[in-house]
Amino acid sequence: MNRTVSFSETESYHKCRQAWHYRYNEGLTPIDVGESLLVGSAVHYYLAEEIRGRVFNLPLTQTSWLSANQDRYDDLFFSEMEECLVEIDEVARKVAARAADWLALGSSCGRWGPCYVNGKPAVEYEFVTKLKGTLGFKGVIDWIATDKTDGSLWIFEHKTHRTFTVEDGADMLQLPIYQHAAKQLGLDIRGTAVLQILPSLPERPKLNKNGTMSRAQIRSDWETYKTELLSAGLDPDDYKDEMIPKLEGVEWFRLSKTIRSSAEIEAIWNMIFLPAVKDICDKRKRIVRSRSSFNCARCDYRRLCEAELFGGDADFVRKTHYLERRS
Repeated sequence: MNRTVSFSETESYHKCRQAWHYRYNEGLTPIDVGESLLVGSAVHYYLAEEIRGRVFNLPLTQTSWLSANQDRYDDLFFSEMEECLVEIDEVARKVAARAADWLALGSSCGRWGPCYVNGKPAVEYEFVTKLKGTLGFKGVIDWIATDKTDGSLWIFEHKTHRTFTVEDGADMLQLPIYQHAAKQLGLDIRGTAVLQILPSLPERPKLNKNGTMSRAQIRSDWETYKTELLSAGLDPDDYKDEMIPKLEGVEWFRLSKTIRSSAEIEAIWNMIFLPAVKDICDKRKRIVRSRSSFNCARCDYRRLCEAELFGGDADFVRKTHYLERRS
C-alpha cells in the first residue's frame, strides 16, 4: 500500500467497508459536520495550547482555532454558520482553560509534567511507525505526560462528552494500539488516561422578580453563582448553605487511568489491529455494506449509500454533500 494507515481507518473498516471505501478510496469528506465534532476539535486545540503554555512554558501561537482552520471552514460551511463557529471558538477556549485549572497544570501541586520526544514537546504528538505492507502506521497522541510522583509516562486522550460515560479507557482499542506504537518509538508508557470534558460553561442563575436569586438546580458552580449574587447586590452567605451542596454535584471533568499488561497490548495489536490492516491491503477484498440501525444512524455517508442502494441520484448527492479530501 502506497500510503500510511491510521487507527481511525481500521476502525472505519471494521464498522462498514462501504463507508471506509467512500472515505479512504474515494477521498470523500462530508460537507455537513456535526456541532459536537466542531466543539471537540476546538477544545482539543485550546487544551493543547494550555499544555504548551503551562507545562512546557512555551509561548502560545496567538492563533484562534477558527483562524487556524479557516481554509477548511471556507469550504465546509455557508455564511450563516459563522456566528455559530465564533461562539464555539469562544466557549472552547474557556472550557480548555478550566480543564487545565482542574488538572492543576503548571502549578507546584500539579501531578502532570512535561515529556519530550526527540527534543520536542509531546503534545499533539504525531508519529509514524513501521507497518508491513504500508508506508507506516500514523497517529496523533493528544499528550504524553510525565507523572511527577514517580517519573512514569502516560498517554492522555481528551474526549468531550455532554454526558459522561462509565467507560474508563479500558475498552478503547486506540489507546493500547498507541501504546504499542510508542514502544516501537522507544517510549516506556506506564498507562493511559482518558480525560472526559463537559464542553460547556457554568450557567448563570436567574434573578427572580422579587429581587432574590433563583435557587433552582442548574448546571453551574458556586463561583459563578456567587459572582451573580454579588452583581445583584445580594449576600452570598444567605445562599451558600443551600446552593453549594447543589452545585457540587455537577461534574465538569473526569479522569480515568488504565494500566494494561504487555500481553494485553500485544494481543490487541496482533489479533485485532494487524488483521484489519492485512484486510485493507488485500486487493481481493470485497466491499460490503454493514446495514444496521446503530451504524447507519451515525454514518456520514448514509445519504450517498442509500442513494446508490435505492436508485437515487447518487452523482448529485456526491457532488452536493461531499468534497474530495485534499492530499
